[in-house]
Amino acid sequence: LMVTVIGERMIAKFEEHLEAAGVPGWHAILFSSKKKRPVSLYKRMGFDIVDRVPNTLFPNGVETVCIYKPLDI
Repeated sequence: LMVTVIGERMIAKFEEHLEAAGVPGWHAILFSSKKKRPVSLYKRMGFDIVDRVPNTLFPNGVETVCIYKPLDI
């Protein structure tokens, strides 16, 4: 739980800087496990899921996920 709170605060501060600079949104490319369903976490945090594809670099159901979050500027 503490890691999530720290991570959310770091993302919020990062987004404050982006908004101050006039950046309309940001995206990230992540590795994600199908088993843990982190995509639902990304959606709760306000991200749109742009794409999800199986990753051939890592075995056992790892996906590459592209997420995007528009900002209020």
